[in-house]
Amino acid sequence: MKKIATVCMSLALAAACAAPAFAAEALPRYTYTGSDAVEAAVAEYTADLGKMYQTQEDSVSVPAPIILQTGEKENGDLEVYGNFWTFNYVLKGTVLECISGGEAPGILTLRREGDGWKADTFDEAEPGEGFGEELKRLSHGDEALLKGYYEASDTSGKLYLNTRIRYLREYVTSNGLKAEAYQDYGWEPVPLFDALERRPLNLLEGRTLTFSSGVGAWYTSLTFGKDGAFTGEYHDSNMGETGEGYPNGTVYECLFRGQMVLTECLDANTFRLQVKELTKTEEGETESIEDGVRYVAAEPYGLKAGNELTLYLPGTPVEGLPEGFLPWSHLNEMEDRPDELPFAALWNEAENAGFVGEIGD
Repeated sequence: MKKIATVCMSLALAAACAAPAFAAEALPRYTYTGSDAVEAAVAEYTADLGKMYQTQEDSVSVPAPIILQTGEKENGDLEVYGNFWTFNYVLKGTVLECISGGEAPGILTLRREGDGWKADTFDEAEPGEGFGEELKRLSHGDEALLKGYYEASDTSGKLYLNTRIRYLREYVTSNGLKAEAYQDYGWEPVPLFDALERRPLNLLEGRTLTFSSGVGAWYTSLTFGKDGAFTGEYHDSNMGETGEGYPNGTVYECLFRGQMVLTECLDANTFRLQVKELTKTEEGETESIEDGVRYVAAEPYGLKAGNELTLYLPGTPVEGLPEGFLPWSHLNEMEDRPDELPFAALWNEAENAGFVGEIGD
């Protein structure tokens, strides 16, 4: 059993994808963005393994742990059986070039820490001529688990490729990177996305989507630029909200900007996006009076940083859309309700907010 600090990766993080060094764009560190507490602990630990072998300051260690099986110990700790692959990349254009990487088959023990888990010890298979016997030792006589260890070491297999691509896609989308593929030294680039999955952010560019009741004097609008960047405005006029010095009413307003990233492709017309960044663009007086109107600085309405949104492209069947979204779509107000959405739309279930575009836009 090895303590975390003494673990060395089986392939010394070199044989899998060693490449010559070159100047590249600095990359943000890897952070797990999912909701699985066990996977979070495994991913963060595996990424830290890779950092031990980073040779360039502008590189990033992205894990690709293949979890085969888990089992709880009598003391409440959790044993995770798997092959804990990790890779170091630099970004060159739209390609994440691998400069080092390797596998570490073994048993990672996690201990409880608050509501999550923390890596404690790691029992790694020793490389070399006895590698097969080491995998048998880790499998404890479980033939299915032993087969899983061999599959998790096969760099041409679907299990390895799908896991590596999934972790890279999550890293790229959560950080708003323009990477389209990864490449091991001496091999052709491997695409991370297909054309369908890059489609939504491209189609949002130049569109304005608005969240409003359709009859009142309030709205929140989002105008999209390239790659999911957007600017927004919230405006709410209350002419009946008057007082000394402002007989003409009160206006609540806010200007903001942000960034959305693609997190999942559900089908040809439906996608999941996340609000990665959201900041107000004006930080002045919180309240002022002009021409008998009180102006109050507000917060963006219907949108918060971290929100998960569903994007529906034009042509999405109306049947099956969430009931909570339909009132904000204003489809029922149309003389002839269409069978398909005539505009792009965003549904933010957490804030009960539906943003819709212009018909034919």
